[in-house]
Amino acid sequence: MPATPKLESILADAPLAAEIAAKLDRLATARPAATAVPPPGAMAGFGGPPSAAAGAPKAAGGAADRIRARAANVPGTEAIVRRFGRPTLLVRNGTFEVPPSDIWTQRLYAAKSRLDRTIASVGRVELANHPAPWAGTGWLIAPRVAVTNRHVALLFAGMKNGDFSFRRSPAGGTYGASLDFKEEHLQPDVLSVKVKRIVYVADLTDDAPDLAFLELESEVELPSPLTLAAANAKAGDFVATIGYPAFDDRNNLDDMGRIFQGIYEVKRLAPGFVLGSSDEGWFNHDCTTLGGSSGSAVVDLETGYVVGLHFAGEYLDRNYAVSASKLREYVTRFIGADALARPHAAISGGVPSPQVPATAAPPPTAANEAPPTASDLADRTGYDRHFLGTTDALDVPMPALSDRLLEKVAKIESGPRVGEHVLRYTHYSVVMNAERRMAFYTATNIDGQSLQRIKRKKDAWFYDPRISSEAQIGEDLYVGNDLDRGHLTRRLDPAWGDQAARAEKDTFFFTNCTPQHSGFNQRIWLGLEDYILDSAETDGFKATIFTGPVFGRGDPPYRSAQLPKAYWKVAAVRHRRRGLSATGYIVSQADLISHIEFVFGQYETYQAPVARIAAKTGLDFGALVDADPLGRTEAAPVRRLGELDDIVL
Repeated sequence: MPATPKLESILADAPLAAEIAAKLDRLATARPAATAVPPPGAMAGFGGPPSAAAGAPKAAGGAADRIRARAANVPGTEAIVRRFGRPTLLVRNGTFEVPPSDIWTQRLYAAKSRLDRTIASVGRVELANHPAPWAGTGWLIAPRVAVTNRHVALLFAGMKNGDFSFRRSPAGGTYGASLDFKEEHLQPDVLSVKVKRIVYVADLTDDAPDLAFLELESEVELPSPLTLAAANAKAGDFVATIGYPAFDDRNNLDDMGRIFQGIYEVKRLAPGFVLGSSDEGWFNHDCTTLGGSSGSAVVDLETGYVVGLHFAGEYLDRNYAVSASKLREYVTRFIGADALARPHAAISGGVPSPQVPATAAPPPTAANEAPPTASDLADRTGYDRHFLGTTDALDVPMPALSDRLLEKVAKIESGPRVGEHVLRYTHYSVVMNAERRMAFYTATNIDGQSLQRIKRKKDAWFYDPRISSEAQIGEDLYVGNDLDRGHLTRRLDPAWGDQAARAEKDTFFFTNCTPQHSGFNQRIWLGLEDYILDSAETDGFKATIFTGPVFGRGDPPYRSAQLPKAYWKVAAVRHRRRGLSATGYIVSQADLISHIEFVFGQYETYQAPVARIAAKTGLDFGALVDADPLGRTEAAPVRRLGELDDIVL
C-alpha cells in the first residue's frame, strides 16, 4: 500500500514522525483494523488533510522513510500512524494527564493554563427519567447557556405549541437534563446544574448545523463561558477536543481497549490537527473521539479559544465539527451578540510547526512610551572588565567566542558601533546568537553595596534597535502559553549607583530575554548572586556574572524557535584570600518544558567546573578556569546543590 496524502501530512510533522518510527517494531504484528460504519449524519464534501508545508524539514533522520517503507508492506499502516499519533488524555482535578508522547507533551503543556480554564467549562449532558443515564457533551458558550449537538438534545427535547420543551417520557412525566462539569476519572466531585429551558434546537436539514442551546438553572455558580475564536480553523492547525467519549462498538475493539484502557464516560482531552474546512460552516479534524464525544469543544492550542463544536466522525477517516463562525452566527440569532465573550486578540491558527511563525499581538509597552532608538542607547558603556580591580590579576574580560560561534553573532547595524557584536547597556552587555535569536550570554557588573530596590512596574519589552529584529525573539513566542519572558541578567542586578533606574529599565530588551516556563522558579538558581555577594569569603560586595542558555541540537522546537533545556552561570568575585575566584553553575528546565509540573528537588541546580561550562558552550573563559576552586579540588566534579550553603567558593 503506497503512502497516502494523509500519511504524508503526518510525516511532515518531523518530531512526531521520529516518535512513531521508534515504535514500528511494536506495530509490525498489529492486526488490521476493521472498517466501521460512520455515525449517522456524517457530512461529505470536506477538504482533505493538509499537505506538507513548503520548506518543511525532512522528517527526523529517515523516520519518514522507515514509516513509508512499512506502509508499502503492512496492511492498515495509515491506521497505525493515526492510532499512535493521537492520544486521548484523562482529566483529573481539572487538568489533563501527561501524554505518552513527548511531542504532544511539549505542545499541550505550552498552553496548559488556557486549556485548564477551558476544561472547567465543559460538562457531561446527563438525563433524568430517561432510559439512558447521559447523552453526550456540552459546554458554556454564553452566560448560563450551554451548547451541544442537535442529535444529543433530541434525546430529551422536542417542539410543542411552537416552543422547544422537554419531551414526555413513556413512563410518565417528562424527561429532564443537566450538565455535570466534573465527571472525572476516580474523582468524587460533582458540579451538576439542571437544564432550565430548551432555548433552540437546529432543524433537521442538510444546511442547518448540528447544534442546540440549553439554558441552565441559576442557583449554582458556573465556570466562565468559553470564547469563540475570531477566525475559523484552517488545515494544519493544532487543536484538541474536550469531552466524554463512551464505549462505541462502531470502532475496532482492540484499538479502543489499547487507547482508552477500558475507561469511558469520563472527561478527556484529545489533541490532533485540522484536516480541512468547508465554506458551509464545517471542518474536519483527527482528534480521537467516540460516541459520547458528541458536543465536545474543539479548542485551538495556540489561543485556548474554541474553533468548533464536534458532532460526528468516521473511523480511520475524519471527524466533523461546526465552525466558530457558524456558532457565532447562531448565538447572535438565538441568544444575542452581546452574550459572547470576545477574544483578547484576533489570533488565528494553531501551534505552528517550527517553519510556520505565529501571528501575535504587539508586545506590551508602557503607556505613551515610544520604543528606544539607536541614538537613545549610544551612551551606554556596558560591562566593565576591570570592575573587580584594576590589576591584571583581577582583569575579567568577556568570554571569547570560537570562530564557529563568531559566524553566528548578530552584528550592530545602527549607531556608533556598526560592525561590532557587543551590545552595551547600563552596567551589563549582551552578545547575541542571530541563528537562535537569543543571547549567547550576558555579562553583568553587580555592586551589592549600592544596589537599589526599584519597584517593578508593568513590563515593557522592546527590540534593540541597533541590531535586526530578525535576530531577536519577540512577543510572538509568548502569546497564549505558559512561557515567561525570562531575564538572563536579573532585573535588579545592574540597578545600582546613580544610574540604577536606567539600568533596571535596560534589562527589558528582548536581547536579555529567553523563554522559561512560568514554573521555573528554582530558588537556588535565583539566589546564587545574592548568596555569593553576602558570603564571608567574598572581599567586598562586587561580583561579575556571565549567564546564558546551553544551546543543543535536541532543544525542542516551538513555533519559530527552539527552547533551551538548560542555562549556565559563571560568577567571578574577589576572594578575601585567593584573589580572583570563579564558580560555575548549571540548571536544567528540560522536564519543565515537557511536563510543566514543577516540584523542587526534581529539577536540580548543579555547581559545575567552569571548564565544563566552557566545553558545553564553546566559550573561552580565560583565567576564570584556573580561578575555579571546584576545578582544583576534584577530578571531574559536578555537585548537586541541595542548599545554597553547599556552594564551594
